[in-house]
Amino acid sequence: MAKIKTHRKVTYYIGLVLIIVGIILFISVFFTAAQTFSSLSSPFPGNGPFGGGIFFPLGRAVIGILMIIVGAVLCNIGARGAAGSGFVLDPDQAREDLKPFNEARGKMINDVRNLIIRVAAITPCISHNQEYS
Repeated sequence: MAKIKTHRKVTYYIGLVLIIVGIILFISVFFTAAQTFSSLSSPFPGNGPFGGGIFFPLGRAVIGILMIIVGAVLCNIGARGAAGSGFVLDPDQAREDLKPFNEARGKMINDVRNLIIRVAAITPCISHNQEYS
């Protein structure tokens, strides 16, 4: 069975970390807004909503959204490979990149086929014992 390469796993996990950090940055804006509105102070200290660096509300939100997008792209490339995710248009390399998933899918289909064969073998015994009106 084909294994997923280590550099693809690392890329996938880096993407997950970026998504989590991006979500935390984005959600922190709501906590900051709630805190500033409860204390009745200015919600945008410094040079306005984007001023003063990433520690002010809208700057954190924008950076968080960008991190989520970049993380999702990295997860997609890490999971499926560059060609398998459509980043590089090479059908032969895409087939190679997606080989572990295709093999797993084939094994799952084989398991379902074997289960259907077993159920089909049992079904005649069950259907002859029941009468339909």
